[in-house]
Formats: sequence, structure tokens, C-alpha cells
Amino acid sequence: MPAPQPRPWLAAAPGYRSGSTTATPEGRLASNESPAAPAWVARAAPDLADLDVHRYPDARVEDLRSAIAGAAGVDPAEVVVGNGSDELIHLLVQAYAAYTGGIVTATPGYALYPLCARRLGATVTEVPLTGWRHDLDAMAEVPADLAFVANPHNPTGTVVDPDALARFAARAAARAVVVDEAYVDFTTGPRLDTVALAVREPRVVVVRTFSKAHALAGLRVGYLIAHRDIAAQIERLRLPFSVSAPAQRLGVLALAHAAETAERVREIVTTRERLVTVLRSAGLEVVDSQSNFVLVLTPDSERLLTRLAEAGIAARPGRDLGVPDAVRITVPSPVGLERLAAAL
Repeated sequence: MPAPQPRPWLAAAPGYRSGSTTATPEGRLASNESPAAPAWVARAAPDLADLDVHRYPDARVEDLRSAIAGAAGVDPAEVVVGNGSDELIHLLVQAYAAYTGGIVTATPGYALYPLCARRLGATVTEVPLTGWRHDLDAMAEVPADLAFVANPHNPTGTVVDPDALARFAARAAARAVVVDEAYVDFTTGPRLDTVALAVREPRVVVVRTFSKAHALAGLRVGYLIAHRDIAAQIERLRLPFSVSAPAQRLGVLALAHAAETAERVREIVTTRERLVTVLRSAGLEVVDSQSNFVLVLTPDSERLLTRLAEAGIAARPGRDLGVPDAVRITVPSPVGLERLAAAL
């Protein structure tokens, strides 16, 4: 009997390529992680002592859902918590575009959108960026089941105009619009109240994560906010116990330490500005970023990567992100910035 064969559409779905971890702690600048764990985590041990790790976690993630809903000003029925925002992106594609549907997204863009779609047999329409930003006018004309807008965008760090985003949500040919706000806390300008829009409009979904501003990437916690009909569908599809007990408890604690998170975000934004100054002083072109990373445009990207690697710094090659002549650099700690400046 012949060996089983994977479904044919999987051939078009290559695996996800993560950023390099072969660097010193201060030089790990390839994956848009926080430069350090939150200070409150070290103080949280007593709050974790009563976790019954021999028991399954709360399948409904009730405490964390309620905490998120309270912070966002929505009903818990409009919140779904997942194993990172990646699980929720996968479930959205599974629910609304798998096998006979399609998505539209920007290119270059976050690799997981087309990866999930292709793994689930959905078609992918990729619309090139204009000026390193989403071409929302072109994307609005594409008939699809889901339109993904990363705002701020990855890998460029750019944002779209709030009014333009509102118009896009209203007129896009796609059946639903998913606004991925993984990096939204690092923005400094005006932004659309996407949460209010999502709970009001049954075709808008907001996806966020605890990995970036909350600095809990290792726990894998993300959430979406949507009209309760969409939230109920995604919750029904979510695998049971996908969010661990420690992740649930620390997620609640993270929201209770919002002031510390805000201060850490301010420090990252300040360091981002210093990073841009260092890079431009070295003669490098940098895309204006509203995230915790910057995209450096250079035809000599391999030389830059080598120079950084020699200093113990791992950055993300643009070739991995669809931008061959570029390097993406996560905002480092102040010590990491000094090392990077010395390397340049």
C-alpha cells in the first residue's frame, strides 16, 4: 500500500521562517521581541504558586477574557483569546475562507496571512505596497472573504491614515476586514478606534497580542475583538485548552500592570528614535516606523548583516520578508543600541 500523501495545496504553503536566535541577549534583534522581560514578572511568583499544573487550564479563558474586555470597554462575549494572535489568524481563515474562499493582503507583508490561507486551500491576492504603505484603494477593489491590514505594518512599521482605514472598512469588496494591531501600542499619532468599529460592525475584526508591548512573547497569548457572532464562531473552532494556565494568569497580571507597560513602551519609542538617528548617521536609509522595529533599505544588505553578526547582533534579512535590499532591526535596549552603533 502506498504511503499517504499530503493534500496538493500544501505544496504552495512553505513553512514559516523565524528570526535568528544565534546572538548575544543584547544583540537578538531579529524577531521584534521586547529587549527585556517586564519587571513585574519577577514579582509575580507568589501569584503563580497556586496554579494546579496537573489540571487542564480553563477552556474558556474566562478570567483573561473578562480582564481584556474590561480594559477594552467591550463585552467578554466579543473577545476570544488564543495561543498567540497566530492561532486566531489561522482560525479566521479556517472559518471564513478555507478551501473555496480567498484573502487579500499587502506584499511584502506578514508571512502568516498567505501561509495560513494556502495551508487551508484558500486563494491569496497580494497587493503591492505604495510608498511602503498599504494601497487600500487597490485592496478595496479585490473580492475576497478576508482582507488583512496590519497596522502598523510588518515589515515596514508604517501606519495607514485613520480616515482611510475607516473608509476601507466601509467599502472594501472583501466580506470581512481583519485589522492586525500587534504593534499598535508603539504608535504616536492619531489612530482609528478599531475596537468600537469591530463590535459595531459585524465584518470588522481586531487582532492583538501580548507578545510585543506586554513583552510576553514566550507565553503565546493573543486575542481578537469582534462582533459577538464572529467571536462565537471563532471560539467554537478554537482547540480546547490552547491557552495554558500560566499564560492565562500572567495575561491577567499584565493588564493589571498597565502603567508599567506604558512606561516600557515610552522607553522603546524613545530608543526607536535614537536608533533611527544612529542608522541615518551611518548613511543608511530608514523607513519611518511606528513599531518596535525599523526597516533599513540598502542594496548592500548582506554586508550590513555580516557587520552586525560580527558584533554579536542578529537582525532579520529582508530577503526573508520579501524585501531583498533591506534589513529589519528590532529596537534594542540602550546597551544593545550602543553595541549596534559601535558596529556601524
